[in-house]
Amino acid sequence: MKIVMKLASICFIVVVLMSVLRSCGEDEMYTAYKCGKVATLMGNDQAATRSAQKLADLWEKNGTERFSSTATRLDQMFTEELPMEGPRRGNTYKKIKALYEGKTCKEYYQ
Repeated sequence: MKIVMKLASICFIVVVLMSVLRSCGEDEMYTAYKCGKVATLMGNDQAATRSAQKLADLWEKNGTERFSSTATRLDQMFTEELPMEGPRRGNTYKKIKALYEGKTCKEYYQ
């Protein structure tokens, strides 16, 4: 049950982040997406929500089309960089923790 709630929370944050990331440059979009998802994976839904709100403000200011293709691309990039399954997942937790504690993501969480 706890795992199901965690997955539901991750899905919610992913949808929110994807919807607000459409207007940033691709690098900024990916960084914001990654930081929000990492916060959720680390169990800090408040940080993920703060990140999503900042991104929502940015999206409101810039607005753009192509939501579906951008959302898919961001998720693919995250999965390639931080695989959660398969033979390449070995150091994924360490990478997630380093990102979560890093300066860049902390700026999104404030």
